[in-house]
This record gives sequence, C-alpha cells and structure tokens, in this order.
Amino acid sequence: MRRLRLLLFPLVAVLVLAAGNAFGLANGDTAKRAPETGGEPFVFFNRTVFVFRAPILSYTPQQRVEGARAQLELVIRRGGDGTVAVKPIPEGFVLEVDAWPRFRILPGDVNPLENEKLDELAEKTRARVQDAMDASRESRSAKDWARSLVRAGIATLIWLVALRILLAAKRWAAGRFSELLQKGAGKAQAAGLAGLRIDQLRAVVVRMVGLLSVVVGLFLTYGWLTYALEQFAYTRPWGEHLQGFLINLLGTAAHAIVSAVPGLVVVVLIFLVTRALSQLLRAFFLRIERKQVDIPWIDRETARPTRRIATVVLWLFALAMAYPYLPGADSEALKGLSVLVGLMISLGGAGVVGQLLSGISLMYQRALRVGEYVRISEVEGSVVSLGFMRTIIHTGTGEEVSLPNSSIVSSAVRNFSRLVPGSGFVLSSAVTIGYDAPWRQVHAMLLEAAKRTSGILRDPPPYVVQTALSDFYVEYKLVAQAGPEAPRLRVEAMSALHANIQDVFNEHGVQIMSPHYLGDPADAKVVPKERWYEAPAEKPAQRGSA
Repeated sequence: MRRLRLLLFPLVAVLVLAAGNAFGLANGDTAKRAPETGGEPFVFFNRTVFVFRAPILSYTPQQRVEGARAQLELVIRRGGDGTVAVKPIPEGFVLEVDAWPRFRILPGDVNPLENEKLDELAEKTRARVQDAMDASRESRSAKDWARSLVRAGIATLIWLVALRILLAAKRWAAGRFSELLQKGAGKAQAAGLAGLRIDQLRAVVVRMVGLLSVVVGLFLTYGWLTYALEQFAYTRPWGEHLQGFLINLLGTAAHAIVSAVPGLVVVVLIFLVTRALSQLLRAFFLRIERKQVDIPWIDRETARPTRRIATVVLWLFALAMAYPYLPGADSEALKGLSVLVGLMISLGGAGVVGQLLSGISLMYQRALRVGEYVRISEVEGSVVSLGFMRTIIHTGTGEEVSLPNSSIVSSAVRNFSRLVPGSGFVLSSAVTIGYDAPWRQVHAMLLEAAKRTSGILRDPPPYVVQTALSDFYVEYKLVAQAGPEAPRLRVEAMSALHANIQDVFNEHGVQIMSPHYLGDPADAKVVPKERWYEAPAEKPAQRGSA
C-alpha cells in the first residue's frame, strides 16, 4: 500500500497544480522564466506569450506586462469567446481579444538577436495568446476536466500494471539466470574455473537485471508523466516540454549513431585487415620456429619474440589509424583523458620500459637460451623462461630465481652450455693438493673420477689444468663436457662427479686438503722421482705400449 501511495503522488501533484490554477490559487508568475535579452516576459496561464522590450511613453516593459495581464484576466471574467486577432496600426500592431484592443506590438519588441520581422512576431503572438485563452477556458470546463481525469486515470492504471509486469519479469529473469548459473557450475569447474564462486556471479547477474528493470521503469514513468501532464490545460506546456526533450534526446542519439556508422565501418575494416596481417605474420614466424624456413637474420630462438613485437607494433599502428574514426575521438574529454594517461605512463613506466628494452636486448644478443645452464652473479642454474621483463632460473636445489632483465644486462653471464653441442653442458671441479703429492697422480685420479661419472663425454675428452701454484698447495681443475645422457640437472651431475673424486682419492690414499704451515718443515716437501708415476698414473713408455 505504501508503494501505491508513492506511485500515485506524482499524479496527485499534477492534479493539484492544474486545479489550483483553475480556481485562482496559482498565478501566472509561478511559471515565469528568466527574462530574455533586454525584455520582460509576459507569462499567462503557464505560457510565455510575449516579451515586452520597448517602453511606451512613461510605461516600462514591466508595467506593460501588468497591463496586458489585467486586460486578459478581464476578458476571462467577462466570459467572452476569447477570439484573438492582430491589426496593423501606425506604430506597429495591436492585439485584440473579442474585438477589444489589449496590448500593442511595437518594432522595439522585436528580438535583436533573431532575424525576425514585426509581422511574423505579431502572428506568433496571436497564436500563443489564442492557445493560452483556449487553455484557460478549458480549465474552467467541467466536461474537459472530466475527460482529462479519465484519460489521466486510464494512463495511470496502465502505468501501474506495466510496473507490476516489470517487477514480475525482473523476478522471473533473476530466478531463471540463477538456475542457469547453477546448472553451469559443474561445466565451469570442469573448464578450470573452480575458483569462480557461483553465488558472487549470481549476485552480479541479479544486480544487472535489477539495473535494467530500473531503466525500463524510468522510461515508463517518463512516458506516463508526459502523457498525464498533457491532459490538463495548465500543465500541458510541461508535458510538451518533457516530450520535446525526450524526442530531441532520442533524435540526437539516433543522429550520433547514424553519423558514427561510416567511421565504425572503417574501424571494422582496419580491424579485419590487421587481423589478417597478424595471422600471416604468425604463420611466417611459426615456420621459422619449426625450421621450415631459413632466414639469415633471424633464428629459431628469436622468432617467437620477433613475432610478438611485430604483432604489437602492427596493432598499435592499426589503433593509431582507427582512432580518428571512433565515436567521440574528437571530444575534449577524451583528448584530456588521453593526455592524462600518457603523462601517467611517462612518469610511472620508465622502469617498465627499461626492463622491456633489456629483455629485447637479451633475446637478440642471444646471450641466453631456454635450457642453458648459466651463472649470473651469485645465481647458478638452468634457464627455464626468458621473457621481456624477467628471466626465470631453476637452481636444481628446489629454488626458482626470478632475475630482472636490467640486472642481467649489467652483469657478467657465465654460460656452461653454449660451447657444448646439443643439450649438454660443461662440468668443472677444483681441488687443492699439497706439493708432496705427484701432480701426474692427481691428474690421473681426476680423469679416473670423470670416467666413472655417468654422462660425461669421452669426445672431447676431459682434461685437467693446474690453475695456480699457491704458497702451500697446487690448485687443480678438472674440465669435462656432459652429454644428453647426463642427469637432467647440472647440480646432480656435479654431485656425482664430486662423489667419484672423493672415492678415487680415498682408494689411492691421497688426502684432499690444503695444508698450511706455521714454520718450515724438517724435510723438504718434494716428490722423489721414483714416485712421479704413482698409481693410477702411467709412465709414458707404458702408455705407448698400451
């Protein structure tokens, strides 16, 4: 019941305004609008019928308005026919009602901002005053009042029924969408959308349906209010104004839509051409990635990033071409928004642009490839992802390290896979042994350890180098290459090599340690010649006979 009272309130307000004027409770001044340029508007029965601009003798435009209103009210009180006419006089025109002059229309009353003649202004004034007189007489007719009430009442009933149907349709649509979402919940989980909550999606859909119903209800209310105001003489100008506003709004929208169609056609054509070119680029670079096409200036590793860059540049160029044809592209609001977004990107995207350029530099310098084993600063592991912004490295010890590309560009990169054919990598291990151990024996033990390690290639063969002769020990470094049969992670291969080195040194009684002295030893730490070829080292003659 409360809702019904709220819905009927606008109709009651319309009736009160109309009836108030009919019984003398409303004055014409209540509808007075702002004065036009240099004039005083004459508002009669809620209608602006004329604008007085020129004075007559000592009468100001405002006094002329009061005199004209008094004359028309006198005609209404006398109950004449209300026939309005204009007749020329030497000064201009005189407006007559029931053959009696009521006010004059002078050349000075013509609006200087409009290209209008005096006779045209007189005819327009006659039509407006006639409409006001007819409306005044209609408001005092019981028959016309009854007819207006019946029409407004029928329109109100139709409006209320339409709102009731709209509410029912809203509830039905919300329930129907809820059922469809509930049925589709299983399919969504099967498609990998298990994290999507159906209750949240249902709430969004219900709100969208409610918003649509509110919009439709506002249009129904607007149409009802316009029709109801037009049924009463006093409020008819308001209804006509609302109707004209809606028609102008719809006409403007329709004109904007029709005007935007050619531009949208051009945008669609640009989109289709760009999409076709992007598909050609994708097919071309895919052939390079699959080694079906050999291009000297691009290889398989750089084909994918080149395709992405080319696609982005192509779409940016297409956007620049299509932008002028978009609706509202020339509006000041959109221009200001574009400048603001560009300024925000310029101020806040310097680091992002630097990372992007660093990633592009890494890709085209070919310093890294996916699958290679590298060492960057303190990080050592296999490259699993080489992106435009970051490079992902797996260390093989349960760690994933994400390195910004800008830091990689400014750091030294040690690549253990670049010089090894296929998917192999370089293995190296260093030990420090005292001077009392024969170096030939140490070489032979390190090579034996390499021979025992699974995955180390025989060709090229491993080798040992003495990297330094320190004060207390000799530094030995074993270098070998691992092939595809090596463990998947280099850290596992290094662990197996270190284990074999320990086993071989233990088998031959050589300690892996770095001796230090507090003073000179009693005996010189040298290797006697007869011990130069301790096992597993072999003398040159024995190696030749073998």
